[in-house]
Amino acid sequence: MKRRPPIALCATMAVLCVLLAGVSATTAGAAVQGAAALGGAAAVKPQIVAGANHTVALKSDGSLYAWGSNAYGQLGDGTTVYKSTPTRIGAANDWVAVACGAYHTVALKSDGSLYAWGYNYFGQLGDGTTVNKSTPTRIGAANDWTAVAAGDSHTVALKSDGSLYAWGLNSDGQLGDGTTVGKSTPTRIGAANDWTAVAAGDSHTVALKSDGSLYAWGLNSDGQLGDGTTVGKSTPTRIGAANDWTAVAA
Repeated sequence: MKRRPPIALCATMAVLCVLLAGVSATTAGAAVQGAAALGGAAAVKPQIVAGANHTVALKSDGSLYAWGSNAYGQLGDGTTVYKSTPTRIGAANDWVAVACGAYHTVALKSDGSLYAWGYNYFGQLGDGTTVNKSTPTRIGAANDWTAVAAGDSHTVALKSDGSLYAWGLNSDGQLGDGTTVGKSTPTRIGAANDWTAVAAGDSHTVALKSDGSLYAWGLNSDGQLGDGTTVGKSTPTRIGAANDWTAVAA
């Protein structure tokens, strides 16, 4: 059972995400592809994403802004005060991609480092704790992250070597590590090194491989995994036999 923050008008469909400049759009999570491609972070592209009750936007100069609900520090401005106009997150100008979960935010810098802030009850910030953060908090020491996606309470990220990692809530197997045990640090999903894109829904994850095959895992009560069943999966499960998929959203 999810522990929902006690916010009025809390959305069940956690995230409405509109990614500009050709990146994926998601409704219960935020998928970021394209702003950081395999092999290293690309030039920054303007982008906007939204969580349950907050919005985050990236400017062409690499600066990051947020507004809306801030009860758990999801705006990243060092406070828990709500904002009704775009408020800059720090002074950094090297952000290249951003994603929103329901009440947390994750963002990628041009040097390949990954940061998160906001609600952390399930370890979705990936910093090894379950303590909320109101400013960008670095996730480990790695500098080879290239893409990031966020579901309601879980986060998934891709590295430059094509490996995939996940952390946070795992009650429905959405982390893809073969368990339903939550993780508070990045946990590798299998041994594959040919992942090229990832997206996260409320409680499921979908990802694309370099050969054009598509995989999904997590909650499947409505058939959202696309495998012809309504049985949840805790490891990547191939969707059909096609090898001509080129993009994915959740």
